[in-house]
Amino acid sequence: MIGLTLSHYRITEKLGEGAMGEVYLARDLKLNRAVALKFLPAALANDAHRLARFEREAQLLASLNHASIAHIHALEEHEGKLFLVMELAAGETLADRLLGGPLPIEETLRIASQIADALKAAHEKGIIHRDLKPANIKVTAEGLVKVLDFGLAKQFQDSGKEIDTEAATLHVMTIAGGVIGTPAYMSPEQAMGEHVDARADIFSFGAIVYEMLTGQRAFAGATLAAVMQAVVAGNPPSPRRVRSEVPVELDALVMRSLQKKKEQRQPNAQQLINDIGEINARRTARSSMLATSPIHGLRHIAWQFRTWRLEHRRAALVTSALVILLILGAVGTIALKRRSVAVTGAAPGLARLDANASTYELFQQGMAFLERYDKKENLDAATQAFQAALAKDQKYAPAYAGLGMAYLVKYQTNRDKQLLDTAFENAKQAVDLNGHLADNRISLGRVLVEKGEYDKAEAEFKQALTVDPLNAGVHRGLGDVERARKNWAEAEKFYKKAIELRPKDWDLRHALGNFYFRTSRYAEAEQAFGEVIKLAPDCYIGYRNLGGVYHMQGRFADASAEYQKALQIRPSAITYSNLGTSLFFQGLYQQSVVAMEKAVELGADNAQNWTNLGDAYRWTPGKEAKAKEAYRTAIQKIQSDLSSKGNDGELRSRLALCLAKSGQNKQALAEARAVEALDMSASILSRLVSVYELCGQRRQALDTMTAALKAGYSMDEFGRDPELLELRKDPGFHKLVATLSGEPRK
Repeated sequence: MIGLTLSHYRITEKLGEGAMGEVYLARDLKLNRAVALKFLPAALANDAHRLARFEREAQLLASLNHASIAHIHALEEHEGKLFLVMELAAGETLADRLLGGPLPIEETLRIASQIADALKAAHEKGIIHRDLKPANIKVTAEGLVKVLDFGLAKQFQDSGKEIDTEAATLHVMTIAGGVIGTPAYMSPEQAMGEHVDARADIFSFGAIVYEMLTGQRAFAGATLAAVMQAVVAGNPPSPRRVRSEVPVELDALVMRSLQKKKEQRQPNAQQLINDIGEINARRTARSSMLATSPIHGLRHIAWQFRTWRLEHRRAALVTSALVILLILGAVGTIALKRRSVAVTGAAPGLARLDANASTYELFQQGMAFLERYDKKENLDAATQAFQAALAKDQKYAPAYAGLGMAYLVKYQTNRDKQLLDTAFENAKQAVDLNGHLADNRISLGRVLVEKGEYDKAEAEFKQALTVDPLNAGVHRGLGDVERARKNWAEAEKFYKKAIELRPKDWDLRHALGNFYFRTSRYAEAEQAFGEVIKLAPDCYIGYRNLGGVYHMQGRFADASAEYQKALQIRPSAITYSNLGTSLFFQGLYQQSVVAMEKAVELGADNAQNWTNLGDAYRWTPGKEAKAKEAYRTAIQKIQSDLSSKGNDGELRSRLALCLAKSGQNKQALAEARAVEALDMSASILSRLVSVYELCGQRRQALDTMTAALKAGYSMDEFGRDPELLELRKDPGFHKLVATLSGEPRK
């Protein structure tokens, strides 16, 4: 077709192809303008039914004259081939624009208003689009909208009386895999081959606005059947749960338009226009004072409970809908993603649900608490909520997945292996009960990473990815796997993708910051932890980890200041241990002992706390015996951890150092050589420097120091480490310092 001239239209390129036609770019030689020509696919050109629908599209488009609807210029014929001559809409499709993630609220409202206005014009002409989706919407650089492709449009008169004569065809074609319409955006009644009226377009409108606000499809799945099941039976989290800045009123508009029963949606497009107008007016009038007033807080709480009840009512439709979809062969289900449910600040402000709360409401409450796991009371509250959900329904898989994550976080704070075993049992139970939910597999995958079973973890994450490719938790989990395997580039890519999908999640920024810290990219780690603090200013973890970055940069006073902020929010073993380390490197050994003893008091199962306490004792006169006992306890705990993670370079380097400090040089050197074959990252090499020095291997210590510095370790920290006091007198050390400073060697 390229290069042909049909009538007075010269075809220059193919623009695209869909179920209802092929579209070409052409030049109107008479009027000297670019146009779009639409043909039926060659394989369907002789299909009388398709031809009839094609001609109907021309008639429908010709009856519409609206700024936001692509115009039809003519219906032409060439050598027996019918083709439409259509307005060439400028700009990119909304689908292309959404590849960059969610849109700003103002832009979403601007686009949504124009789509609603286009629907109003079509519906007033008695026309339903029936295939409204981002790919059928063009947006110009100025933000103007054009709705395209009324190829599935159907005329209606009395929606209460008309029978959809194509319902049976739709049902049959659904089974065959050739759905009339795009499953992720079609209404439940359309997916099930039932009568369709203008409210089907309102459902599609809601799915589009949902995606603009969240960057995620409201209904997703790995197969056609899974997507259709999600449309008919799935309950996506409300936009405000995914993105907290979504206005309450806009959240309500979207969730109403996505109701399964069309009678519960907005009655017409005019209502959408009115609602959007009110939202815009309120946003313009709302002052910053209102945003911080008690009324605003009460309204936010009211929204939380209203949304819980709404989603619970929608969940009640699942049972009957599943019966129909099983007939169609559906096997998938939509995954409940871990979202910011109700906690952006202090979670204790959340009211506990009463004894009459449903299983789903209790699960959502647990997820709300788990989002802010940094608050100690939240982990217990989340665990109680999940257990209460299971008391109502012992086979409710998401609650087991939630328990798996809750116990995993507890284990990461307090290295009690029983907690890890409990986390595994619950996460495994979640997958056994329902392996089609992405979050169930994510929970199991995260636990398997902690157990050191990286191949199994990856398999779980990839299963989750097929079910829900836009789930940020999947990408974060894959980042954890690649980080454990030392595939740094791949790990960073996955972490950044997770943040792209869920940019307001402080925990994802925390994971990226830890990755940068682990790879000695301290400037980037500082930025990431700074973002954590911006997103969650009352979260102690951001301040604690920022202090760790400052410590590695030799900024010990700044580090201590950040640790103090963290301790004011929540006293924790790790923060006290970090503070003790900072004091230790400043030569303040007595103060370091006090901080380290507090760390062990709060986290007695953590081997590193015992190691650090041993260091503080060892450099404090009269504490030598206590130092040996602390190292002995640390060695036992590290060896216990290594029973399930034998090739973990981090653990083995810590074991080597404890052995060296307790005088077991032969065993320490054997561990050090084994570690070098596993991991040559900066922090691990820095420990091996001390191992070799303590074991009398000066030359090896200097060579390893050189490697650690090249990997990004701080010379300032080597310069302050009391273990290396004699090494710093060595001429080889002075040569190394001179080389780094650019001075000539003497």
